[in-house]
Parts: sequence; structure tokens; C-alpha cells
Amino acid sequence: MANEDIRTIALSQELIDWSTIGQNAPFEKGDKVLLKSEDGDWRCNGEFIVADAMNIRYRNRGDIFMMNRSDNTSCTADIYKLN
Repeated sequence: MANEDIRTIALSQELIDWSTIGQNAPFEKGDKVLLKSEDGDWRCNGEFIVADAMNIRYRNRGDIFMMNRSDNTSCTADIYKLN
């Protein structure tokens, strides 16, 4: 899914319904989600497709795939399911 037109995100396993610990969780692979951060940074705002689950050691997090490593950042954002 490495594509400049499709922004992808991996979510921690308790947020993903199909993971081993996320039964009845709010998101599934392929869901379209909206991230909103108060800082307005383009990297942490907008629409994303849930593409994967993160390692089980992470909780309440998302990992946004960036085409360029120089775009990596850390931010706090709210996440909303769009479909």
C-alpha cells in the first residue's frame, strides 16, 4: 500500500477487531479513519486506511506510514471511523 495517494495506518491490537486481543474493538482492517490533531500538522491529520496491527507491546497508538523518513513525527490525535 505504499502509495502517495493512499495514506495508511497501523493501530495497536486492542483497537483492531480482527487481532487476538481486540475482539469487539472499534476498527477493522480496511476501515477508513479520520485523524484530527490540535496542532494542525498535515502528517497527523486527514484520512487514512487501517492496513495493519502494531506489535502487542503498544497500547492506544497508531503508526502512520510515511513515504519519506524525514516526514516522521510524533503527535496526539483523535481517531474517528468514517465507513
